[in-house]
Amino acid sequence: MQFRYAIDEDEWLTCGPTLDASMLSDESGRGVNGSFTGTFIGMAAYDLAGGEFVADFSRFKYQNQ
Repeated sequence: MQFRYAIDEDEWLTCGPTLDASMLSDESGRGVNGSFTGTFIGMAAYDLAGGEFVADFSRFKYQNQ
């Protein structure tokens, strides 16, 4: 899995390392009743500086490659 962002639609920038997402599958549970029911994907932003800034998302695209 890889996080990317774009200021405009033409240039996508990579952020952070590529991570192994196989642990997010239904098969990652261990033992009886240890199954994971699925993965949820979404977007969130937090203003940890206390400046009351907002983040507006006009679009979200999930692409399985």
